[in-house]
Amino acid sequence: MTIALTRKIALLLTLMLIFPLTGCDDEVPREKPDRPDVGEDGVPPPPTPEEVAQQIIAEAQLNAPMPRRGASLPPAVRQTILDLLRRERNRLKGTEDGDQSLAIVAAKVDEKVRQYERAELWEYVITMIDAHLIFNPGSVKFSHIRDKALIELRKPKVTVTGIPDFNNRKIAMLRIYLPLSSETFSVKMSIGEEMHGLRFLDIFGNNRGVRLEYIETGERFIAYVPAAK
Repeated sequence: MTIALTRKIALLLTLMLIFPLTGCDDEVPREKPDRPDVGEDGVPPPPTPEEVAQQIIAEAQLNAPMPRRGASLPPAVRQTILDLLRRERNRLKGTEDGDQSLAIVAAKVDEKVRQYERAELWEYVITMIDAHLIFNPGSVKFSHIRDKALIELRKPKVTVTGIPDFNNRKIAMLRIYLPLSSETFSVKMSIGEEMHGLRFLDIFGNNRGVRLEYIETGERFIAYVPAAK
């Protein structure tokens, strides 16, 4: 046998070891679907406290993107969130795993209070503080933030619908929305008049808007005629 033939045989044997021959009818092995871990009795183990907490957090939308600035929280959504958290607290409290789950959810609620305060989303702030009280009855941890939120929510939101002359004096026609009670009023105000927590100070620019004072805090601001912004 020649040296060249010997080398060819050795190369062929090496290739067969690296790339085993397969029959043309062989199928490519398929990955087996993942199976849940099971206990000795064949039953999947219960979810961990972390898994239970994350499920509650998802259902209560505590990981939802931050709303836009000035967004309102519909009363029905607020009530749904609080009812869910109250129900889960009553269901889970009193067991070691349940209390661990509730502690994780409560920490998330407290985190949201701070986030919403920084974003000045006061309706969300109040809702999360009420949620905090579900997990911590009687807590005063966020009392100062609640007071701040209530002051902001009592501040009317004003739209100027017109600034006509009436008997040679200017009258401001306003639409006033009270966030805390979800009430809207259409009113007429003269300079110096007070109504719904506001004082009408004067006209801004060439009838571009009106200067108002929020009496509770002394804050002054301008409400513009929509076309004059």
